[in-house]
Amino acid sequence: VVVPDAGRFLLAYASADAAGWRALGWDLDDMPADITTRMDIINHVFRQGEEHRYAYDAETLIAKLLTAGFPTVVEQRYGESSDPMLTGDREVHRAYSLYVEATKG
Repeated sequence: VVVPDAGRFLLAYASADAAGWRALGWDLDDMPADITTRMDIINHVFRQGEEHRYAYDAETLIAKLLTAGFPTVVEQRYGESSDPMLTGDREVHRAYSLYVEATKG
């Protein structure tokens, strides 16, 4: 499962450090016309139009997957998986994504 890492975005928001935002791919000095504040970024990330309906950090996503019946749930890093077919993702996602692997067996 790959989703935006809400925890990273909330840390950037709480710190108000421009470098933290840049590390996530956002330049506070050069924002899109419809995104003018840090909270606008948070709302965009959490919803991305209609793509997302919920924000996850590692703790929450892992808990939900365990509750859903996956006995093995592991947070992974970009490009890592116990299944080589699942190691691919676009490089642009690396800075802000949460990677969690859940298996039934």
